[in-house]
Amino acid sequence: MADTSALNEKYQSFVADNTNNINAMYDAQKTSQLTGLESAYTQNLSDAESLKPQIDKQYNTAANDLAVQYERNRYNNNLQAAQNGLNVGTGSQMNLALNSQYGRDFGNLRSAQAAAQVEQDRQIANIKAQYQLQVQEAIANNDLARAAALVDEANNQVNQLSKAYALQQEDLGNAAALLGSSGDFSGYGNLYGLTEDQIGTLQTQWAAQNPDLAWQSGMIDADQYRAITGKYPRGYSSGGSGGYSPNDSYYQRMLRQRDAWNAAHPKNQISQAGSLQIAKATGNLDWSNAVTVNSDGQIVLK
Repeated sequence: MADTSALNEKYQSFVADNTNNINAMYDAQKTSQLTGLESAYTQNLSDAESLKPQIDKQYNTAANDLAVQYERNRYNNNLQAAQNGLNVGTGSQMNLALNSQYGRDFGNLRSAQAAAQVEQDRQIANIKAQYQLQVQEAIANNDLARAAALVDEANNQVNQLSKAYALQQEDLGNAAALLGSSGDFSGYGNLYGLTEDQIGTLQTQWAAQNPDLAWQSGMIDADQYRAITGKYPRGYSSGGSGGYSPNDSYYQRMLRQRDAWNAAHPKNQISQAGSLQIAKATGNLDWSNAVTVNSDGQIVLK
């Protein structure tokens, strides 16, 4: 099968980078949100706790005022009793009623003070509880948004990888087809996982359909060529050891072109089969001046 390890490695690196970027973005958002919540919580808690001493101060002042008023009323009662000539029993009765009223008013005042403190403590507890809930909600929302972003990115990368695989398969298919046109089916072996026997079958079929190219590229010998065509190939000396005759100008010109090109382009070598393919495409055995290497490092016709 086609080797996709390089593509997979590139994909994994890209996914890791994007995942790290997404996590960093949501980490920054979470930090910002939690910092804002903590700042607001600290301020609200400080404001609420600062009211507690004020409550005590307010009710203590009211208690002092009540005591002053009580003393004033008691003095007035005693003065009134003396001026009116009331007996001691009547004056005591008036003061007893006054004491009872003062006791009720003072008790109500302290009860109201205690209730105000309880309410303030409740508000402080609510501020703390609300802060904890807000923190939990912020973290949960951040995690949910992060997970959704990561899933979206994963789906996007799967789609991108699928497209890249498709393009790679198309490129490999084109390359295999190009090689196959000259009898080299190794590209199909890599692409589709063909065995050596299967590749050999394809080459045999190609040689039967293109005996001249198969002979010229060395894929078949003279006897195989004769078995296909009923005659020996041009330039073959049947009295020798087989193969091309040294006088075969077609073969010699093709080799000279190939050797000249390979000497001038060590990074863009051309095989014997490739030389035959170019000669066929250009219609010229002296093809080395008809091709060039483009900016992508590919051998193309001029």
